[in-house]
Amino acid sequence: MNFPRKTMKPKYRQDTFLQIGSAGAVLSLLFLANCAASDLDWQEASLVTTGDLRYNEVQQKSSHNSFQRHEGLLDQLVYHRIRSVELDIYRGKFGRPGLSDDWYVYHIPFIDTGTSCDRLSNCLQELKVFDQQQPYHEIVTVWLDIKDGWGDSQTPAAFDALVSQYIDKDDILKPSDLFAACPGATSLKQTVVGSCRWPTLDSLRGKWMFVLTNGAYSNNRPDRVGFSTGTASNTNDVDNSNRIFLNQGDANNPLSRYIHAQRLVSRRYVVDTQNDFNSALSGLVHHVATNKVNFHRDSWSKTHNSAGWPFKCITSCGTSAEEEVVIGIQVNSEDIWDRGDHFHFLHQTMGTLNGRWSAAVNSASSHIDQWAKGCVMARASTASDSPYFAVCRPADNKKLRVQYRDNYGSNSSANDTDIAHADGLDQPNLTYVKMDVYNGGKCAAGFGSQDGERWTRIATRCFNHTLVLQGIAASSHGNAEVKHLFTNLSYWGNIQRKAAFTESDIGTVRSARAFDGSFP
Repeated sequence: MNFPRKTMKPKYRQDTFLQIGSAGAVLSLLFLANCAASDLDWQEASLVTTGDLRYNEVQQKSSHNSFQRHEGLLDQLVYHRIRSVELDIYRGKFGRPGLSDDWYVYHIPFIDTGTSCDRLSNCLQELKVFDQQQPYHEIVTVWLDIKDGWGDSQTPAAFDALVSQYIDKDDILKPSDLFAACPGATSLKQTVVGSCRWPTLDSLRGKWMFVLTNGAYSNNRPDRVGFSTGTASNTNDVDNSNRIFLNQGDANNPLSRYIHAQRLVSRRYVVDTQNDFNSALSGLVHHVATNKVNFHRDSWSKTHNSAGWPFKCITSCGTSAEEEVVIGIQVNSEDIWDRGDHFHFLHQTMGTLNGRWSAAVNSASSHIDQWAKGCVMARASTASDSPYFAVCRPADNKKLRVQYRDNYGSNSSANDTDIAHADGLDQPNLTYVKMDVYNGGKCAAGFGSQDGERWTRIATRCFNHTLVLQGIAASSHGNAEVKHLFTNLSYWGNIQRKAAFTESDIGTVRSARAFDGSFP
């Protein structure tokens, strides 16, 4: 059973250019002239195929209570290679107004209410951004724990409608899709057993799946956008259920192997030690739910391969990769700050000094120096004390910011701000940066965004020096190696690859390397 693979191409975001006098008008014309050409850079790449490998034939790391991890949703998906996340949703929250057609996201009332995305709609905004960034991603499974049931306006139909506002229904694997692919099936379980099977991973690229813990959501009705899961404690629970997704709260490997043998899909939680993680893998658990998101900190807590492909095959499989448009920089340096800078610089010497640069920047975002930085930058020279303008995402727990140095040898200054249109989202987890260089390379404006479509201006600065070198910069702020990922890096909307840049180490750089993709 296969489904047509998603074929949409990413759309260049035609946001409004900053208008500043006649220079702004000229740049707007240049921008419009380049819009059509930008589409040429989005060629559908030749994907590394996984052949006939099916959804139930791989295992994957699953983020437990994904809204509550130190790593934001986007960093979990982009940097930490996770394709299985979990959200706890409630109809109400103490001290907060009631909601209509939406849900609050948190763990336990009164006791444990912290979250990186306040409402389900906020979390879905972040998932939508990932879908726009990487439209050929491997299928993402979203587990939703319905904590307090349904209400008058917070109904299963309202849930479906909310999800469909952010994720195109055609990009969601639904019960109806499984029934359509298995004519004659009278139960959901029959759509994946016998002569019918789960779809292949190749056919699920760019797709999503939503699995809810509340059986009253659908009883796996074909007309819902998601599935209901069951709980399995013994083989009778498996045999007597029509569920094709089964949760396990204990380490019962014979049961998880039995679930796999029935071609059903298991999820085990919470798996937070190396022994338990390895045991779950040997027990053929499909979704291994853990709080240990950062694979640098807990190197055992991963299922991705050396190319970043997020799954582990239950049987052997070849080297697979996921299509993405990313430039990575791994660096060990001092800081971009004070009177001299220390970082790795990928730059172009601009013939046309006016330009627009944008990217989404992701890092480990936990167990890392919070002032390590990934930036788009314009600079007068490669001297460490050169004038510069940069729009940066600090690596952890800091907001998007603009940094600049006005003159050679002067101190650096910074502006950071809350990004508009991101109400309900944790500001340090926002990823989009943009830099507009104008006035013949002597002025620059920096912007931040949650979604790469709506931008907030952070700061504007003009210089006595021409900012002739433009590109991306990465620092680690201390004697440790840090990796920054720049997704969909573009100049005037045209995607840039590593080969387009000259590389320079500025100041104290102990080691550095740049590469196309998420891993060297």
